[in-house]
Amino acid sequence: MKSKKIINFAITMGKKHKRLIYNALGLTLIIFFYSVFFQATYCWMRFGSPTFNGDWGSFIYSLPFNFVPFLIIAIAALWSVWFTRNIAVLWKKITLDLLMASCIVIIVNILFLLTTGLEINWGGTVFNGIMIWMGIEFWAVSLQRQRALIRESLLLKENAAHKLQLLQSYVNPHFLFNSLDMLCSMIEVDEKKQSLEFIENLTAYYRGMLRRKNVMKVTVKDELETVFCYLKIVSQHYGDNLEVKVTGDRDTDMMIVPFSIQLLIENVLKHNVISTTMPMTITISIKEDAITVSNPCHHKSTETGRSTGMGLKYLSSMYAASGKKTDVSRCGNMFSVTIPAL
Repeated sequence: MKSKKIINFAITMGKKHKRLIYNALGLTLIIFFYSVFFQATYCWMRFGSPTFNGDWGSFIYSLPFNFVPFLIIAIAALWSVWFTRNIAVLWKKITLDLLMASCIVIIVNILFLLTTGLEINWGGTVFNGIMIWMGIEFWAVSLQRQRALIRESLLLKENAAHKLQLLQSYVNPHFLFNSLDMLCSMIEVDEKKQSLEFIENLTAYYRGMLRRKNVMKVTVKDELETVFCYLKIVSQHYGDNLEVKVTGDRDTDMMIVPFSIQLLIENVLKHNVISTTMPMTITISIKEDAITVSNPCHHKSTETGRSTGMGLKYLSSMYAASGKKTDVSRCGNMFSVTIPAL
């Protein structure tokens, strides 16, 4: 009964600390194979053979005398790296680590001499102690950087998600107000057919908005469907003065950030003069791994045309969270923004 409880306790602890056990086993195996490699190399250099003059029995017998001290040094080096993990200045951390590693090697060698009475190759043990320490230090630094990158990526995604919510709460009320205002104007002049079409487009647009509300990426095809509904709505205001051309495969399943194309079109409408004398043509170029939205610049000179850069900053942060970069460029009178595929 007692042994059964011990076994159950061991199984429970094993499940709870599975990752720690795997790491410990992995470290032990690495040190074991390193010990075999070191001993074989030493024998080859001294005897011209990977064993003690072909004596495999002596080779296997001597292996624990290398493996056990190396394992102790590795465990001590892990503790040393953990102990100095919060030291920000790199040279101070390395100096302290080296001092601690040297002390550990000396202590292990003295204990080895006292317990076995065998001869010690001080140069070899010091070299191996430093090699083991350097390997563990490199692993610890790599792990720390990897965790920092993961944390940074998570923070970027959270930040981008908050910005998306902020942008939705900012854009939707203004767009809805303007749309209802245009609808009232059509009803007043008794444009029944146009009013019904307008309501259908507005409904389809908001249906698309709701469908993409809690997603972090959409297909270009889905994005364009909502964009076309949006363009049909705003065309009531701009008429033939606004034209949008799409080149490339508009049915592609390439993934992009939600509202990307719409935001870029809104950016054009907000900051440019669009009239009979200054018509606007927006070009959406769909490529294999990116989309470019370009337009000629007819900048407004009033305060309303002054940019806060909120839309472009949102796009930049959303793509940065996925490890991608947007490209904003101006060539002569043409302004273009390129967004990459996710």
